[in-house]
Amino acid sequence: MTPLGHERPGEICGLAPPRRLACSASGPNPHRPITLSDFAAGTPKSDRLLGQTRWQVARFAGALVVAIFAVPAAYAETSITAARTAFDEGRYLAAADLAESLDTSEGYALAADALAVHGHYIAAVADKQPLLQRARSLADKAVALDETSAEARFQVAHAMGRYAQSIGPTKALREGFVGGSREAIEAALEIDPDMAEARLSLASWHADVVDGFGRMLGRMTYGATVQAAMDNYERTLELAPEEKVAYFEFARGLAAIGGRKDRARVRELLTQALELPVRNDFDRIIHERATAQLESLDE
Repeated sequence: MTPLGHERPGEICGLAPPRRLACSASGPNPHRPITLSDFAAGTPKSDRLLGQTRWQVARFAGALVVAIFAVPAAYAETSITAARTAFDEGRYLAAADLAESLDTSEGYALAADALAVHGHYIAAVADKQPLLQRARSLADKAVALDETSAEARFQVAHAMGRYAQSIGPTKALREGFVGGSREAIEAALEIDPDMAEARLSLASWHADVVDGFGRMLGRMTYGATVQAAMDNYERTLELAPEEKVAYFEFARGLAAIGGRKDRARVRELLTQALELPVRNDFDRIIHERATAQLESLDE
C-alpha cells in the first residue's frame, strides 16, 4: 500500500488536489466530489461510481486506518522525547509526569528513573521517601507491562536501592532490600548482560555491602566480594567509556573498599570523570560530586 501522503496525483479519490476530487466525469456535475450518499448500495449511480474505483476506495480506507492508528504512536514518540528532554535539562519532576502519562513500559521506566534521581540527589529530606516510593511503584508498572524489558527491571533495582538508602541501613536490612536490590539488578542483566547501568549498579552493590558489613560478613551473608566489585567496575568502563558516572562510581567504590595503595587509582578515575564533557543535568550533578571528592583527597 502506498504510504499516506506519498500517493501519485489523483491516485486516491478524496486525497488528490481539490480540482481533481471527482472520480467520474459523467453526470450533471462532473466536478462534484464523491459523498457518502453516492455509495448507497444497489443504485445505478453507486455502480457507476464504484465500478472503476473499488480498489481506490479500499486503499483510501486502509490508508485512513493507518493514519488513525499512527496518531497515538506519533504522539507517544513526541511525548517520550519531551520527557527525555526534560530529564536532560534537570526538570525531573516534569519528566516523570510526562513519561508516566504515556501509560507504557518505557514511559513508566523513565518516570521512575527521573523520580529516583530527583529523590536521591535534589529533594528535601522530608520529600525523599514519598518520591522514591512513587518511583518504586512506577518501576513495578513498567515491568508489569513488559517483563522482557531490561530497562524496566533495572529501574526496579534503581528505585529500590535509592529508597533503601533513604530509610537507613538497619531498616533496609530488616525489610530485605539488600538481597532484593541485587536480585533486581541480576534480573536486568539476565535480559541484557551488556547493560552498562546494571553492570555498574552490581559493582556498587558489592562495594557497598563489603563496605557496610565487612569483607567476611559481606561474603558469608550476601556473597559480596571486593573482586566482584572490581570486575564489574572494569567491565562497566569497557561498556561505557564515555560515561562520567562510570568513572565516578568506580572511584567512590574503590575509595570505600580499597586501601591507601588504591588512592592513586581513585584520583585517576576522578580526573577521568572530570575530563569528560557535561552533556546534561545528571552529568552536572556527577561532575560536582567528582570535583568535591577529588578535592577531599588533597585535604
